Amino acid sequence: MKESTHSGYLMADIGDPGDGYHINVGARLIHTNLTVYQNRATDPDPVYLGTDSWNGVLRDSETIANERSYTDILPSLNMVFDLDEGQKVRFAASRVVARQNLFDLGRGFRVDFTRNPTTNLFEATNGSAGNPDLDPFRASQFDLGYEYYFGSQGLVSAVGFWKEVDSFIGSETKPEFVMDQAGGRNTPIARPVNGEGGRIKGFELAAQYAFDFGAGFNVNYTFSDSKSPILNDFDKGLPIPGVAKHAFNGQVYYEYEGLEARVSYTWRNKSFAGNFGFSDGATTRTLGIWNRSYGQLDAQIGYQVTEQIGLTLEAVNLTKEDQSQYLQFGNLPFTYSSGSQRIMAGVRFKLGAE
Repeated sequence: MKESTHSGYLMADIGDPGDGYHINVGARLIHTNLTVYQNRATDPDPVYLGTDSWNGVLRDSETIANERSYTDILPSLNMVFDLDEGQKVRFAASRVVARQNLFDLGRGFRVDFTRNPTTNLFEATNGSAGNPDLDPFRASQFDLGYEYYFGSQGLVSAVGFWKEVDSFIGSETKPEFVMDQAGGRNTPIARPVNGEGGRIKGFELAAQYAFDFGAGFNVNYTFSDSKSPILNDFDKGLPIPGVAKHAFNGQVYYEYEGLEARVSYTWRNKSFAGNFGFSDGATTRTLGIWNRSYGQLDAQIGYQVTEQIGLTLEAVNLTKEDQSQYLQFGNLPFTYSSGSQRIMAGVRFKLGAE
């Protein structure tokens, strides 16, 4: 893949430090040239590599270059008003864009084949492919927040947000005709696709505090209510893929004379992942894929031995939580990923004097 971007921006600040308000307004212009090289099957009569006892792989394919360019204008406005010495109100409005996932853009066409023990022929069972025509994530977003500062290092805040999503990337599985040794068949092929847009609205509550003896904490809870035009055989107006309605993050830490220790926990409830389509005779059925609720506990400890040498020990997913998806109904498993615990140790060196 090749990507080149050219951008320019204009920005203005309004308000001096003693005015009790600050306004920042600007706009950014971004032009993107994108070339995606993708492997695609081209021969309707495929040849297989391997033996009759092995799961064959398509050989007849070629690499195709897909060239695109697009331009985005991204205005933004940020305002902060001091109510008094410890209270602030913030308002922000902006147009935002985020690049597509590279794997979603360039992943080649892949089909799994299984040998039929009766006919001894390879038959297509399922597959996947990327989509070089995916648009980037684009949205217009608005935030209104209140912040209250107390003590030496305390803060509580509440922020309401509204996001009008023009495009998002979801997953869609549809039957596509794939040639195989038995004459071909409609095979479920999963592809990333551009969503038609949607809306996210909600709020975030946060608090943090640092005690004088080195300990502290920060926590936040987010409620996100999203809706999109996506529908399937059971639901309509489904959430935007990947957006959980409830999410929580929390961290406690301790820092003292070169010692740093942190424990953090993140959790989100179930979220919509996309649709799965399959053939039922002459009819195509479509069911929703849902990510189950997931929580993860991480920990890190470090010690600065000298000014130049530091030691770290980090543990990820301490409780070995599993991740899984279900197909429309909670008792119908779809995918499962066994939770792994990762422990990493390291040494930090700092060369030279400050």
